[in-house]
Amino acid sequence: MGNAIDKAFMVLEKIASTKLPALPPAQIADELKLNRATCSRILKQLLDMGYVIQVSRRQGYTAGPKLHTMGMICGFGSPLLKYAAPVIDRCAMELQSSVLLSQLYNGRRYIIYHRNCNPDIQINVGQPCYDDIFVTATGLLLAAYSSNSERKHCYEVQKKYGGVFPDEFSGFETLNCELDKIRQQKYVEMSRGSLWIYAYPVKYNGHFNTAIGMNMLKNQHTAGMHEKICRTLKAAAQELSNYSEMKLIIG
Repeated sequence: MGNAIDKAFMVLEKIASTKLPALPPAQIADELKLNRATCSRILKQLLDMGYVIQVSRRQGYTAGPKLHTMGMICGFGSPLLKYAAPVIDRCAMELQSSVLLSQLYNGRRYIIYHRNCNPDIQINVGQPCYDDIFVTATGLLLAAYSSNSERKHCYEVQKKYGGVFPDEFSGFETLNCELDKIRQQKYVEMSRGSLWIYAYPVKYNGHFNTAIGMNMLKNQHTAGMHEKICRTLKAAAQELSNYSEMKLIIG
């Protein structure tokens, strides 16, 4: 399954995203459907390079110093994040809820910042990326603002990685029509399970490839709260977009 580089990154992402103190090689190989000997060779190389460390022969491996260092120095999205973090924090505190900033890349959703101020909502951002584009507010909005070819690619990637598809999206044509409606509406607001979810688009580097979103428990949702959420998120999205446009002009 995949080439050597694909397999190495699969192992690295598995170790980086686990909530366990360490993962045994056999568990990593089984969960990723890798040959155990191949998995052991990859782990040895990652160990030698400092990306993972071996806690013990029985417990297995955990993230190493090089992986942590790379995370600190890579600087992905740092100009936007430096400005966006206090905006997201302010929204989360004002709404007493979970607010996040997401981006779409190569058919998958990445959460680049998150703040949760509602102890009743348990959200654990512990994976490098998510295959939930078509069931999340930010995912749907990001897909809606994509071209038809990009939407098709997202659809195929989600199928490949076992993404979740709502029952109402029976196929790509139906999905495409729903995404057109979302783009015309210019925001997302809908019910999903026990939550109400919202998202507004943020313009960055001249494109709508970023979305600000939030979750709220249904039993805490009211008409007055709906108005406050829309007003607050829309203002935050505009604030972040204005910053981006300013950077494009002067930077």
